[in-house]
Amino acid sequence: MFRRLPIGGGSGSCCFMTSAPSLPIAIVLGVDTPIGLTVVRELGQHGVPVVAIGRTKGAIGGASRFAQTLLVRPSDRPIADWLPETIRDTGASALFAISEGDLLELAELPPVVAGCQIMTPRKKPLGIVLDK
Repeated sequence: MFRRLPIGGGSGSCCFMTSAPSLPIAIVLGVDTPIGLTVVRELGQHGVPVVAIGRTKGAIGGASRFAQTLLVRPSDRPIADWLPETIRDTGASALFAISEGDLLELAELPPVVAGCQIMTPRKKPLGIVLDK
């Protein structure tokens, strides 16, 4: 499903944090852009463990020292098909998304998925913002 990539240039397999973090784990979806990198850095600098999800293994936000791991998302499936399992696997409590397309897909989901708060606008407010 996902390709787990080692962070920091190592060749070993990557795993999620095993010790209990002081803050809940956050997923940042869309770390392929400078904005995604900035969100990873901002969360990480405040002590939030971050799971970065990008479209490629070269996603810029996944290279940040604040990304605990980088997951390459499936390109052939909608978010609703793979997100709940990813949340369960990572133990994430919050999800942040960067791109409009991802925001629109996430707005169709419930505000909480597998115990994780989806930190994006709901469908109606998002529609107002995107009506340009």
